[in-house]
Order: sequence, then C-alpha cells, then structure tokens
Amino acid sequence: MFGKMEKHADLVHAMADKAGVDLGENILQGRLGATKLREAVMLCTHCRNVGACEAALADQNRHSVPEFCLNKPIFDALAP
Repeated sequence: MFGKMEKHADLVHAMADKAGVDLGENILQGRLGATKLREAVMLCTHCRNVGACEAALADQNRHSVPEFCLNKPIFDALAP
C-alpha cells in the first residue's frame, strides 16, 4: 500500500513540475493545502493511464499536462 502511495505521490510531484507548478510555493502561499495535495495523490492512485503518464513525464519536449490526467484541473488552476 505505501509503495503505491509513494509512487503516485512522485507522479503528482513530477506532473506538477512538468506543468510548471511549484507545489511547495503554492502551499506556502496558501493556494494549496495539505488536504488537497493528499486528495490529488489519492486521485492519482485511481488513474488507469500510469504508463502513458510515465511516458508523458519522460517526454522532455512536452510541457503540458495530458488531458487524461485526473489532476489536470488542479494543475491548471495552480499554473502561473
């Protein structure tokens, strides 16, 4: 269980980075709370596109969040 959570936490952080969203800064500025971040990780665990997600993260030329990402609305709302 913890391995799955850790993997999806890593995916959420990596996708946020790809989207240009600094999660830590958003938390410090009060735009993102710990509960919302935890919810984002939990939502990620329900994703059926993990392989496509990992491929999108590996693609250095692509800087946007894929449409299939369940957390896209969060990343879009926090994007600079």
